[in-house]
Amino acid sequence: MQNATSATTREAVVDGVPFPRLLDGISREEVYTPRYDSAAEAELLAWKNLGGAREEGPLSITTLDYVGNCRDRRRALRVYTRSRSSGFSPYVTISSADQNTVCLWRL
Repeated sequence: MQNATSATTREAVVDGVPFPRLLDGISREEVYTPRYDSAAEAELLAWKNLGGAREEGPLSITTLDYVGNCRDRRRALRVYTRSRSSGFSPYVTISSADQNTVCLWRL
């Protein structure tokens, strides 16, 4: 599931089943760039904290951030490192319209 990470979805129940049990992962765009979104990061951390409450095991939690161009290796590395330090799986690319371009960053 992408970008629907609020408490509304995290605490929902569907036919008696807690909604997080129906998912194997969530993703959120633009958590760390172009501007840091502390509310988005807090929502992802709340999902991460469900890990022990899920019989199915921890969710995959992915961040998807955009740095603008392939020359911006330092920014990509900062975003990648910050996401990993929170326990997320980062993906950094140049723009939402150009995700097919692969930047050869040595992260």
